[in-house]
Amino acid sequence: MTDLSLEREFSIPADRLFDWISSKGKVLQWFGPEGMNVPDSELDFSQTGPWYAVMANDTMSVKVSGHVTHVDPPRSVGFTWGWHNKDGTRGVESHVTMTIVPTQAGARLQLDHRDLDNSEQSARHEQGWISTFNKLASVIS
Repeated sequence: MTDLSLEREFSIPADRLFDWISSKGKVLQWFGPEGMNVPDSELDFSQTGPWYAVMANDTMSVKVSGHVTHVDPPRSVGFTWGWHNKDGTRGVESHVTMTIVPTQAGARLQLDHRDLDNSEQSARHEQGWISTFNKLASVIS
């Protein structure tokens, strides 16, 4: 198993950043890599329970789902993550934790994505999360 860790600085207070990463209406504005939209979802990271999202663009559509395992405002959100195969079955489960740390300039978002299958999968997730954070930064500014 492989783990991935990323950080991104945002120039907004920690409680506002937490709202962006947890509330349903705001998460839908940035979830998924650049160029992808979310036409179908149950994306609410403000409470524990199941979630899913279909991410799509003009050429592809993929589904990911999991369970929100913890919500600790305004510090962190954790959830399981599993891609769905073309036949609808859910693949290997990994774990994501987003932690917010207040800074003098605003807040730092730390992402830990654990239990990925291998380094190739970790590299693909790293590209996806960096692109997703770019979208988050764009909607926040």
